[in-house]
Amino acid sequence: MSLLFCPVNNRDGSEKDSLRNAKPQSEGGQGEFTVSVCTEKIVQRIAVAAEPLPFGESEFTLAGLTERRSRVVAPSSVAESPAVFECRTLQVIRLAAGQAGGGNIVVGEVVHAWIDDQLLTDRAVDPARLRAVARMGAESWSTTRDRFELPMGREALKACPPLDFGVE
Repeated sequence: MSLLFCPVNNRDGSEKDSLRNAKPQSEGGQGEFTVSVCTEKIVQRIAVAAEPLPFGESEFTLAGLTERRSRVVAPSSVAESPAVFECRTLQVIRLAAGQAGGGNIVVGEVVHAWIDDQLLTDRAVDPARLRAVARMGAESWSTTRDRFELPMGREALKACPPLDFGVE
C-alpha cells in the first residue's frame, strides 16, 4: 500500500522539516516518515504544530501532543491520533525546487499501520467514529461533514470562540 503527502517549501524556498526528514538517505534525509490521522478531537493542537520552528525544536512540545515511538521506522508519530501509518520513502517529486511555497510530493510504502480497535466495524474503519479532519490548504480545513477556517501555528490557540465539536 502506498501513501503520499505534499509538503510545500518554506517562504524562503527552503525545504520544510517534513520534506527534509522524509527524503531518501542518499539526499541526506531519513528515507522514512509517519502519517498520524488528524481528528476533530486533536485538530487545534495539530494546527499549532504547523508553527514554523527552528530545525530540531519540538512541535510536540509546542502543541502539547505526545510523541509515540514507531514500531518499524525511526520517525515518531502523534500518540493522540487513532490511526498512524509508518512509511518508507519511495520517491520525492519536486515541482518547484527552491521556490517559495513550491510544492513537493513524497510517496511512501506503508510498512506498518496502527488503528484504534474502537474505530473498527467489520474489519473496516467507521468514518463516523474516526471523525477525521483534513487540511485543505492555507487555513482551510474540512471534516467529513463540514469545512471551517482555523489559523496555523500559535494563532490557533487564539481561535475565538474555541472550537467545540462536542468531543471530549
